[in-house]
Amino acid sequence: MPMRALRAVASAVVCVTFLAGCGTRVSHSDVVASASTDVVSLTPETIKQLTQARAAAPAVEAGTAAAPVGVAAAASVPAAAPVAAVRSAGGAKSAAAAAAAAAASAPTAGVPAKAGAACVASGAPVPIGQVGTFGGVAGPLTGVARTMLAAWAQDVNSRGGLACHPVQVYSADDGGDPSRAAALANQMVAEHHVAAFVGVVTLGMSGFKPAVEALKVPALGGGGSEEEYSSPWFFPDGSSIDDQGLGLIREGSDFGHHRIGYLYCVEISACGDFDKRLHGGLAAQGGGQVVYDSPISITQPDYTAQCLNARDAKVDFLLLGMDGASIARVGRSCAAIGYKPLLGTQGALLGPAQAADTLLRSFGIATVTAEAPWFLDDTPGLTAFHRAFSAYAPNAALLGAATMAWTSAKMLESVIDHVAGQARSGPITPQLILEGLGAVHDESLGGLTAKLTFHAGEKSGTSSGCIFYELLGTSGWTAPNGSRPVCVRK
Repeated sequence: MPMRALRAVASAVVCVTFLAGCGTRVSHSDVVASASTDVVSLTPETIKQLTQARAAAPAVEAGTAAAPVGVAAAASVPAAAPVAAVRSAGGAKSAAAAAAAAAASAPTAGVPAKAGAACVASGAPVPIGQVGTFGGVAGPLTGVARTMLAAWAQDVNSRGGLACHPVQVYSADDGGDPSRAAALANQMVAEHHVAAFVGVVTLGMSGFKPAVEALKVPALGGGGSEEEYSSPWFFPDGSSIDDQGLGLIREGSDFGHHRIGYLYCVEISACGDFDKRLHGGLAAQGGGQVVYDSPISITQPDYTAQCLNARDAKVDFLLLGMDGASIARVGRSCAAIGYKPLLGTQGALLGPAQAADTLLRSFGIATVTAEAPWFLDDTPGLTAFHRAFSAYAPNAALLGAATMAWTSAKMLESVIDHVAGQARSGPITPQLILEGLGAVHDESLGGLTAKLTFHAGEKSGTSSGCIFYELLGTSGWTAPNGSRPVCVRK
């Protein structure tokens, strides 16, 4: 029902946002490949070819996929031109894809990320880790979070890096396996000494969280699971899943839809947990009433029986706790009996295929996000996001997980700004990042998210209490409240 990534409705988000990847596993060799020490770099000639290929490529409409740009063999870039160093799974083919996502033009060295004195010399590189469920059927929804973090690294390095420290990104696919997520986190810290994890989108959070807490390395951004709001080492970039669930019900109420139905998957218990929360007061707080609910399986070819029951119960706002393909089947089943309520789910679930489905669009699908809508560009933060996306990842499919990853990374930039003096004179460490996090107050990152505040030594993640409305309708994606957040809790 997440990013940026990469990326919910109460605890149902945990099951729904990445439900498309549930059960997805990769082979051990794939995991080893994703943890390889290969670093993607770009020669000036490669950069030139990328620029020429991008200029000759046809325009790509937001939300659609395009063929990757071909990349010549990569070698080291001269030290004067720092680049994003991206660890990539899958050998040469993946290296080429990562290189295409990393840059389309040579960065300009010596320009600091924040206004002030130019960098006289580069500091030690600062390694950043990213663990995610990027492969399998989840890939079309979450993979762009990986691409966007690489694009951010290229962008920030073109401005001098973080307080004059060039950024290196180590990104790995955990296959949705908690034990692999934990192993990758440990490996990134042991081998590469990552100072923070950024833009994490994993189904393996139950393994990743205890690993992060034991390693004592902060994780910035995300916010797609309950675990991230119950740990002193996680710093989400927006609202909690409870607040997002309340916001979705509030959105339906604002459209005049108060009679709620909920169809939820049996494959993951969190989907059923959200049903209990709806009945436990969440629906009433948002101005709605649950009049019908039913478990379903994502393996069902048809949902006509559930559509008939929802229609008979006079449901006018049907919440869907399932993957995008199943949502499309619900739409077909309900339309076949002439029943078309407003649908509600998580925007990050709807890939290009669902977003382009004219039948689904005819229902109207209400969604909420923790970050500002990815398709808008009317704030400084969103303008910078789209500029970097166009420059460094022009052939990627633009989805909500991209905004999540970008927002998470910009949050790290803001944190380092608060300790810039110390960062310029020494290494960027987890401890220094924690100090900077404690100084973040009422920070919206240029309109990328609602105002964030963290406190040194806090015992759990902090929710902004605010969400953003999105609506998929006949004309495509729109934002009923624009880029302004709706605060559901004060």
